[in-house]
Amino acid sequence: LEALLKLSQMIDSSEKVIINFALEEVINLTSSDMTYLHFVDPEHKTIQFYTSSKLENEKCKIPDKAHNPIEEAGIWADCFHQQKPVIHNDFPNIKEKKGYPDDHFKLNRHMSVPIFDNQGIVAIAGVGNKTSPYDVIDAEQLSLFMSNLWAILKRRRIEQELKMAKERAEAANRLKSEFLSSMSHVLRTPLGGMINMAQTVEKLAKKGRLTDAKRTKNMREIQELGHHL
Repeated sequence: LEALLKLSQMIDSSEKVIINFALEEVINLTSSDMTYLHFVDPEHKTIQFYTSSKLENEKCKIPDKAHNPIEEAGIWADCFHQQKPVIHNDFPNIKEKKGYPDDHFKLNRHMSVPIFDNQGIVAIAGVGNKTSPYDVIDAEQLSLFMSNLWAILKRRRIEQELKMAKERAEAANRLKSEFLSSMSHVLRTPLGGMINMAQTVEKLAKKGRLTDAKRTKNMREIQELGHHL
């Protein structure tokens, strides 16, 4: 509960800071040596890696935010395919596993859980190397904590998108105002000339001082000004 409270108060922190805090807390909550979080991209069927380990000499070499196809993830993605928590308390002897690189952290025990949002899986969270076997309570703790993490990240992402949309709208309004101001200036000069010319023709006509030749010339000048609009 204390960890969940701290997590809920981090809404204004960066996403990286929030995730790193959550991963370290999960290590403590489950008495594990390592943990990871994979964001699922259902459209491109890939997973995005975030990893953490409290063993300095066994840190995973997979870079954060690396994208890999879900189908190539092996038993790491069993919880995604089965849509439920999966526990491997004898990881070295699992025949179905694909293995891992030499510089990857070595696992004795492993547990992973899917994180759901609107009936779809949006993330996979996992832990490894607890000194005693993982159990259902561990799975429930991990699922609860990481679901709260996702809720905070989702809210933060929505707020960021709304902020960016607002900034784009304000920028578009500024451009619109600048364009209209510029066009107003461009149109004002020929329109002013046309109005002045028309007023002059009207005054001359009232005074009877406007010959047909002069009228024709003035109308031609007004038409020429109109072509500039």
